[in-house]
Amino acid sequence: MIDRELLPRWRHRKANDIKRRDVQELLDDTVTRGSPIQANHTFALVRKMFNFALQREIVEINPCMGMGRPTRPRQRDRVLTYEEIRALWQALDAQPRDVADALRLELLTAQRGGEILSMRWEDPDLGSGWWTIPAIYAKNGRSHRVPLSPQVLAIVAHRRAAHVDSP
Repeated sequence: MIDRELLPRWRHRKANDIKRRDVQELLDDTVTRGSPIQANHTFALVRKMFNFALQREIVEINPCMGMGRPTRPRQRDRVLTYEEIRALWQALDAQPRDVADALRLELLTAQRGGEILSMRWEDPDLGSGWWTIPAIYAKNGRSHRVPLSPQVLAIVAHRRAAHVDSP
């Protein structure tokens, strides 16, 4: 984003020389070219960069101060159809077992990939059918429990057995 959005405009300028008008023009141009969400991401990056520079006393003012996001973020409402889920499930047969298992666990539990990948052996209780995700591994920072279906239990049990059998 820095290479594509910021450097072409500001490469030869000092940070102190960049004013609110410059930021606003950058964001307006990004929205005008049909990239409103990119404008929001660019604004967030520029604001963070100038906040960092302000904390380090590189600049005396953040030109983003008092500015809001250029566009309202839109809610995603796209969900996979049953046919798409079925096609994905079948396509996973051609993938390495680790990849297929992780993606299937995401589908079956509706948990984030990071939470699936950070699952520790002590987190799922195969006997009770519950997976407790510790707060340190949850995106929202709060511990929560996930019920485990028979398919999930089978995948986790297989992974655990494969782990125990490996050197």
